[in-house]
Amino acid sequence: MADSVSKLSLQQSEPVGQNVMRTSSPAVRPDGDSSFDRLRSEFERGEVLRALTVVVPMYCESKRIGRTVETLAKSKLHRDGISFCFVDDGSADDTVAATRAAIRTHQLSNAEVFPLERNLGKGGAVRAGILHVACESHIVGYVDADLSLDPAELLTAVARMRLSNADVLVGERIVDLYKQPKLRRAASLVFRRVATSMVSTGVRDSQCAMKLFRSDVAISVFGPLVTNGFAFDVEILARLKLDRYAVRECPVLWQHQPGSQIATGVDGFKMLRELIAIRGVLRQAEQTKAKSVGEHP
Repeated sequence: MADSVSKLSLQQSEPVGQNVMRTSSPAVRPDGDSSFDRLRSEFERGEVLRALTVVVPMYCESKRIGRTVETLAKSKLHRDGISFCFVDDGSADDTVAATRAAIRTHQLSNAEVFPLERNLGKGGAVRAGILHVACESHIVGYVDADLSLDPAELLTAVARMRLSNADVLVGERIVDLYKQPKLRRAASLVFRRVATSMVSTGVRDSQCAMKLFRSDVAISVFGPLVTNGFAFDVEILARLKLDRYAVRECPVLWQHQPGSQIATGVDGFKMLRELIAIRGVLRQAEQTKAKSVGEHP
């Protein structure tokens, strides 16, 4: 496993300064299939075990996960070189059994269920999943269990990530506002503004649940992650900026799905507390980095 990490690190250059760039609209799409085919050739030559692994965090998703697995099995993502890791965050229902049954029924190959012993929160679940798969894949990423985006968006995102030589690709949601509940829309806008005022991430849509990372980069930022709740994306993006990685933003078509696990009021206050904690953690990280640079000019 250590050799895999070293191999990935040697193949990639060191972070040279974060350059957040917005890519073109979804109407102008690079050839996701051909780009992935080139990536898959590396997989077939044995350079990496998998080209892309998608982590799907789950909490009490027994009623919806079957549809998600079926959608993935019917999509272009169901091919050699792409794997799926369904991370169960200590669900109180039969999410694990439902996911395994759906994988068998729809014959979703290269899929595993990774159950956690206790509930950690979305950030903790994504972190556990990313670190579980990162040493075996060239690119790792995550999407929500409700699959609010077309799976084909991931192939397009891989293409844009490689064409721009990005370390990380972050989705920027294009949402049909008329289909999104007004309270959810308002809460999202408020959180975005508060987060931007408290923590500098360098991106416009920190909470989009579609992000792709070079595996070595993922290990470097998810390893020290301390935010286990819904605001974990903010800490990840801030760490990427602090470490000067090349981040690209990519617009993705997003469709609201009912059954969100976020309770707008209670979770909103929790996320605010997490933002305050993140700001403190990042200040400490900045001081540590500055001290390290001072000691090694």
